[in-house]
Amino acid sequence: MLALVVTCIFPLTALGAPPVEVITLDEEPTPNPTGPSSTPGPSQSAPKKKKKKKKKRRASETKTVEETEEETEEEADEAAAEDEEPDEEPAPRRKKKKRRADDEAETKKEPEEPEEPPVPVECMPELTEVETRRPIPLACTIASKSVTAMEVRYRPPGDQWKTLNMKKAGEEWIAEIPCSATVKSGTFEFSINARNKRGKTAGKLEPVTVKLMESTSEPPPSIPGQEPPARCFDPSECPGDMLGSPACPGTKKGVGTRSWGASCSDSKECSKGLACVAGTCESPPKCDTDAECQSGICSNGQCAFPDSEEMASRLGPPKLNWLGVELGVDIALGGEAVGVCGNESDDAENYTCFEGGDEYDGLPNLNNAGNVDGSIGPATVRAMLSYNRAFGRILAGARVGWAFRGAPEGFLPLHLEGRVAYALKSDPLKRRLRPYLGLALGLAQVDTQAKVTIIDCGDNRSCAQAPQITQGQIDAGQATVKEMTAYRSGSKFFAGPTFTVMYAFTNESGLVGTLNVMLPDLSISPSIGYVQGL
Repeated sequence: MLALVVTCIFPLTALGAPPVEVITLDEEPTPNPTGPSSTPGPSQSAPKKKKKKKKKRRASETKTVEETEEETEEEADEAAAEDEEPDEEPAPRRKKKKRRADDEAETKKEPEEPEEPPVPVECMPELTEVETRRPIPLACTIASKSVTAMEVRYRPPGDQWKTLNMKKAGEEWIAEIPCSATVKSGTFEFSINARNKRGKTAGKLEPVTVKLMESTSEPPPSIPGQEPPARCFDPSECPGDMLGSPACPGTKKGVGTRSWGASCSDSKECSKGLACVAGTCESPPKCDTDAECQSGICSNGQCAFPDSEEMASRLGPPKLNWLGVELGVDIALGGEAVGVCGNESDDAENYTCFEGGDEYDGLPNLNNAGNVDGSIGPATVRAMLSYNRAFGRILAGARVGWAFRGAPEGFLPLHLEGRVAYALKSDPLKRRLRPYLGLALGLAQVDTQAKVTIIDCGDNRSCAQAPQITQGQIDAGQATVKEMTAYRSGSKFFAGPTFTVMYAFTNESGLVGTLNVMLPDLSISPSIGYVQGL
């Protein structure tokens, strides 16, 4: 057996592997202090603890060799590898190097795609001279499928660079530089920039210089196969209905630019304060009536000359007389009252109690004679006919009608009213909304009503003066609980401020709303109705 072990291990020793000690099962394993080292010099020294572990491992390997020849040879190789461990690179550094190598490998696997060089952009029409106030249409193409957006950058004479996005139409990119950029004569520049989906330049057209001139022999710019866009108006020649539109750059809607003496067809074309009179922008003449304005109307003491569209939107010839039908309700502002159905309280003088349609004249208990809670609620209701006459901004009129829901006896249902009001806006007869503020006075009575409960004592005065009525007295028939309606009658005459608003559908019909404040008895009387111009 010993000869076999020596025969197997000798070749390994000759190759530089450390000798393997042979021990028997009865002997203690002893280290080999004189064994050769794989690394000369100071690197031979190693921590003692590490040597002990190696020695024990070698002893175990030797034991294994005695039992199995194949395992002995493998363990000898492992022992030789362990002796060489101090010369190997530490594990952490090996991991870092491996990770760095993997990163480099991934970088090599995914190289960045090279950017395509910019491709030239071709545009039509080719321009050298363009008439001022001409839109410039452009149709551009590019031999690149990576283009996802294209824009025009242009600079009007003496102005800053501006950007206009182009739209794709088939294989072309289309845009139109507005005539607001070509108003002034001078040098006009534009360029084209095409971008890919990453936003990087994929193609371009270097700046093109164009001369803007008041007149030129060159044809108007147009896309091949299409009509050239129309030339924009000069601000001083812009029609009134096109003010503020792209066709009239530099203008505002409803604000003309033509000066005094300029030809016109509409007052909107004239500068502020001027009107188109007989085809010329002039100061509007003074007037008092529409008859003084030839083919016009009198507005605020001056003749105005609205166009046909404006005339169609007007209400028509003003009407001075208005007849109407109105329905109103009185809202009373009443306070608290006690003993309204008796004779002992001051409030009883202002109230009358009714049982059904008959006035109550019995003898109630002093402390149960009917109390009214202070509240705001509807009182009488009125139906009225109205007539109003307009005198410029003055509106004078009258209303006559009939009131309902008053007291069964002693109530005056007749309504007679006179009024005068002043329009809060000028030219009220030419407006749809016409507010007036004025004064109203007349003959009208406002009655309020309230439900009250009393204890009637008949003619028993001791019951009437008793501080408290018991249920036993009521059950014995000595007192009776009754439900009454208490009416408070107001003054038969009133005066107060009035506010009227008319909304005219045309100058022949409309709606009217009125609000009267009726004094001395404080009540509010709103009404609404329909009026007809005569």
